Amino acid sequence: MKKIKYLLTCSAFIFSSLLAVSQNWSLTGNSGTGYTTDFIGTTDSKPIRFRTNNIERMIVDSLGNLGIGLSSPTEKLHVDGKIRFGSTSKVTVDATTDGANTNVSFNNAQYGSAFVNASRFGGTTYSTTDQYIDLSNNGIRIKSYTAYSTEGALDINTASDITTAGWKLLTVKNQNVLKSYIDKDGGAWFNSSVGIGTTSTADTNYRLFVFKGVRTRKVKVDQSTWADYVFQSGYKLRPLQDLEKFIKENNHLPEVPSTKEIEENGLDLGDNQVLLLKKIEELTLYVIEQNNKLMELQKEVATLKKQ
Repeated sequence: MKKIKYLLTCSAFIFSSLLAVSQNWSLTGNSGTGYTTDFIGTTDSKPIRFRTNNIERMIVDSLGNLGIGLSSPTEKLHVDGKIRFGSTSKVTVDATTDGANTNVSFNNAQYGSAFVNASRFGGTTYSTTDQYIDLSNNGIRIKSYTAYSTEGALDINTASDITTAGWKLLTVKNQNVLKSYIDKDGGAWFNSSVGIGTTSTADTNYRLFVFKGVRTRKVKVDQSTWADYVFQSGYKLRPLQDLEKFIKENNHLPEVPSTKEIEENGLDLGDNQVLLLKKIEELTLYVIEQNNKLMELQKEVATLKKQ
């Protein structure tokens, strides 16, 4: 009887030892594991926590969410800290088809899908079908060599009609101060000067600079003054003798800019129209004055003839 108890005790010890050995993982590697049955983890709803220097660094919760640098991950991969990829690494984001989720979300701003579709990711030589986005140190560069002529490298569009007043498709800010925008109707506003065909936009008195001219069917210039004051009773005309002297000395009318001034400063259309009207009205007064003198002279001639 004692032998039987001894054998049972030995058997139980050996079995428990084998069981303990089978449940331990070696720090130098393991062999003979079965990928369908052997695993490191939990069989209940408890998470797995990883520590270094007795500080928790990573956790896999009961839902399978992996958290790095935090203890309560809310996504499949939740990182609190910086992520760095090697020079040969590539990140691929598959497109969603459910219409509800975003592909790439920044700061939890899930307002739409973000797609990057490029046939070339690096290098300096691009083919005629390349479309790519280059995130450089100075910002975002978007290029396209697509054969389609109806679309550009950057297409800003809305899925439905936007009727909200003041809604903008594109805004440009500097230090959170609005500098320019394109509104929902295609109208544009610029806080600074705009040059078309030229980079000479230093004159702060103007906002639009165009090289090689502007062609249009209609131009309207707002004016706060007009030249009708010439016809008021207190307006004094320059004597014709003085006018003749001025023209001979300066080769242009009084108040009218010279050729040199136009070459240096250009011509203000609004002010020039006021000036031209003033000269026309003055000329009209000169004609009326000469006509009155002529009529007086004709009367005197008629009187002399009678005598």
